[in-house]
Amino acid sequence: MSYGGDRDRPGRDDRDRKPFDDRYMDTRRDFDRRDDRRDFDRRDDRRDDRRDDRRDFDRRDDRRDSYRRDDRRDDYRRRSPDRRDDYRRRSPERRDDYRGGRRDDYRGGRDDYRGGRDGYRGGRDDYRGRRDDFRRRSPERPRAPPRRGPPQDWEIDPKDMPAEDRTREELQLQDREVAFVIGTGGSTKRKIARAANCRMDMFNEGRLEFSGKPTNCRRALEYVQLVLKQRHGVVHIDFAEDREDLTAVDVPKECVAYVTGRGGIALRTIEDEWGTLMFFAKDKGEDPHSPKDTEKLAIFGTPRARCGAELKVLSAVEFKSPGFFLDGTTPRAEMSWYDDYNGDFGVETMVLGESDYSYALGKRGATRRKLATAAGCILEYIGRVAFFAGSRSQRERARDYLSWLLLQRTSRVKIDETTRDDLTVLVVPTETVGFLTGAHGRNLREVELETGTFCFADGDKAVQHANENIYIFCHDPEARAEAKRMLEARVEIKIGRDRRDDRERERSRERESTRMDERDDDRRSSRRDEDEDDDSERRRGEDD
Repeated sequence: MSYGGDRDRPGRDDRDRKPFDDRYMDTRRDFDRRDDRRDFDRRDDRRDDRRDDRRDFDRRDDRRDSYRRDDRRDDYRRRSPDRRDDYRRRSPERRDDYRGGRRDDYRGGRDDYRGGRDGYRGGRDDYRGRRDDFRRRSPERPRAPPRRGPPQDWEIDPKDMPAEDRTREELQLQDREVAFVIGTGGSTKRKIARAANCRMDMFNEGRLEFSGKPTNCRRALEYVQLVLKQRHGVVHIDFAEDREDLTAVDVPKECVAYVTGRGGIALRTIEDEWGTLMFFAKDKGEDPHSPKDTEKLAIFGTPRARCGAELKVLSAVEFKSPGFFLDGTTPRAEMSWYDDYNGDFGVETMVLGESDYSYALGKRGATRRKLATAAGCILEYIGRVAFFAGSRSQRERARDYLSWLLLQRTSRVKIDETTRDDLTVLVVPTETVGFLTGAHGRNLREVELETGTFCFADGDKAVQHANENIYIFCHDPEARAEAKRMLEARVEIKIGRDRRDDRERERSRERESTRMDERDDDRRSSRRDEDEDDDSERRRGEDD
């Protein structure tokens, strides 16, 4: 039987009868209430979950804040990088701050000559976006010793120059040329001035002024014009012309990129080290269509600077293409064009053993630079051959220093102090030598690096002596005196520390002996001893 509409269910009283629709709606309402209750439960669960998440997050913040508050010593080291102090976010200070009307080296990251506002992307020495390269160098990079001696002409103010050296020439540059001549941080202008030994000042409206000797001013003007030609393409130079300021080096084509470096950084580094101006150029006299396996590298500067830069380039070429410059241990081409400079300048060689090369080079070339600075000589390793360039006395000093360095590995070095004019001897107590040298000679290396000297001890480990000699070698007496003062100060520190330790040990012994004297042999109570004495006397009385 079917039910529907207003029909009544059978077996019921009239008062209990309901229409089917009402009964259907009551049943449906019960189901809807159940669904609503499920929805409310789900909503409550989600709300509870969100509340628990917020509570956990707050607890995590509380723990982090309490951790920071509890340990303030490591606060800077343990904070997350984005919440550290704002020192790294500050804009870097200008390295050269000129407040006057000149624009020499007053170059920041957002000046008028960079940033591409006029369609130009950078100067000759642009590092392709790496304008903070000098600030990002590793702190382990070796520091150069302070340069001593009179200032060069390019460093002297024009007002302080002698009357015969006050020649001045001017060159008017366009806005885009100004950025190319100055370079990043004034590096190009500074290298041109060092290579020509001429003072260069950049004034407003692109006026470049040269001050110095007439020959140097003409060379600086020519170097600026050569640099400007690089903006338009390859530079052509007549290498057959006999010039006193130019050296041409043949570089294999497969080594050109290695010598230049990424963005020219390798070539710029050699320029900064030796004060030269270097770039690849074409020879005017050669056939442009003839195939060649090498490229010409032009090096401008003083003879000594050009010799050092050439040896550095040949070292890189020989490393990249072994056998190009050396035939075993013999150079394929003699560097005789430097022998007539000043009647005393020359180049000598010394062959190094396979096991001696890395020891003579040092970490990142630190040992080689140390010996070269102390001797005042150009020292460069090409393959397994050491090249000494300089005057006769400079070459002899560098050869002696290198020989003594290698001899220290196997035996004791004996020095005749009476025949050396580059030696200062410091006598120190034997017990302080270990403190002066430090672990692996680290302390002594720091003194050498700061003063530009070569130092070592002459002590014999097999024989005990009360004192030992510290030998300080350098061609500069001021550098030797500075190294001696530093070592004497460290000896005083060591002696004072030993005396303080001796006093502390003596006081400790006295306190220990005092405690031993005051301490009883039997640590039991005296009352217990009296009771035992009374018992023994009572027993003797009973026996009697």
